Amino acid sequence: MKETLSSQSLGSTNLSKNDTQALKSLSNNKDIVIKNADKGGGVVIMNASYYETEARRILSDKEYYEVLTHDPTPEYRKTFLKFIDEGYLSGVLNKKEKNFLKNNHPSMARFHFLPKIHKSLSQPPGRPIISGIGSLTTNLSEYVDGILQKYVLNFPSYLRDTAHLLNILKITQWGSNFHWATLDVSSLYSNIPHDLGLRVVEKTLEEDSLMPPTQKSFIIKSIDFILKHNYFSFQNTIYLETKGTAMGTKFAPVYANLFMGVLKRK
Repeated sequence: MKETLSSQSLGSTNLSKNDTQALKSLSNNKDIVIKNADKGGGVVIMNASYYETEARRILSDKEYYEVLTHDPTPEYRKTFLKFIDEGYLSGVLNKKEKNFLKNNHPSMARFHFLPKIHKSLSQPPGRPIISGIGSLTTNLSEYVDGILQKYVLNFPSYLRDTAHLLNILKITQWGSNFHWATLDVSSLYSNIPHDLGLRVVEKTLEEDSLMPPTQKSFIIKSIDFILKHNYFSFQNTIYLETKGTAMGTKFAPVYANLFMGVLKRK
């Protein structure tokens, strides 16, 4: 019976006994932290003390993060449920959508970072990530993401992937005075001001004549709630992100793409 339970709990594996023991030993080692690299697909093993120091450095920036003195889940959830009920009563949400968006037992989002070893191998700065699966606004973020996706596709600057770029280049008449150039925004997700980001989305929705005004209003209010209630924990301390949007929430990429798309169009 013990063998059966052990086999079921581990599942099928192609690892040897020694490999399995080595993985278990690594996972139980409290002196190291193992993370994927921010870019390049590598795996990074960091000293746990350095990982904590870098995390604290990121979270100490008062322009972006505020330390909370208590868990705000009960009060945030009360406001959230009232907002969802209003969306249902106004006809924006059907019963299935209302039930999907409500979260009766939200979990606390967690902070971690991905090391940027392309900037430093010995002391890589971290890219902050908020793991919010099961958190209060997880499903609302997914709902907003599904609605906004189509607008990104309409921007002339939209590139799906490398193959999309190569197909564009095939039909591009390359001029002798053309030059390759790259442009990057430093910490884009974190640096989009809430009011400006909301105006960009609002302007985008205004151009959609098929969407009812009540739904447009609900989407804007949804984004506003997600942005202003992005709280999480790191080592028993609870924080609130006060600027930008967190990498890790579902709608963040489409939100950032809309923001950049409108800027480039202007």
